[in-house]
Amino acid sequence: MDENQRQVVLGTILGNGYICQGSKNSYLCMRHSIKHLSWLQSKAGELTKYGAATPFYISGTTCTWRSVSHPIFTELRKFCYPDGHKQVSMDWLNKLTAFAIAVWYGDSGTLMGRKQKNACLRTQSYGLEGNKIIEQFFNEVGIPCNLNKSRNSYVVVFTVPGTEALIRMIADRLPVNRYPKLLAGQFRND
Repeated sequence: MDENQRQVVLGTILGNGYICQGSKNSYLCMRHSIKHLSWLQSKAGELTKYGAATPFYISGTTCTWRSVSHPIFTELRKFCYPDGHKQVSMDWLNKLTAFAIAVWYGDSGTLMGRKQKNACLRTQSYGLEGNKIIEQFFNEVGIPCNLNKSRNSYVVVFTVPGTEALIRMIADRLPVNRYPKLLAGQFRND
């Protein structure tokens, strides 16, 4: 697995992807609403070498891509699921490049707030402790954010300057089908 492919996997596992334990080795699944099929295809295009014999399937309003079972996914499962459950860590976040963060935002990011000037990562599944780690990471790398309580869970919301920094970093790494998440494309360099 080359570094670009590894970054797609690390980013999507933080978002809509997950690694399942197979009988011998683990495998990657990426699942989205059918509305986001083109985004799923973009990510899958980076991982063609690892696609299952029939990698795509659609069920109702959901589309899924599945990899083959492979030792690399077993290794990544041990890293990302240390106790059998997905667990964000500073070690994981420190391995991310701008490309992985773009994939994560493409999966789980949105714009919110007045005039949609704040980027938000929907990180509810990581609980308070996981969200504190994510908040710390982005603040340490100069992309200011805060935790917001959303119902009974937490999300990471970037300040306006943090949103601008985040979007500048990831804009050129996201395909056209993810532009609505980029403040109408105003930060793209093309």
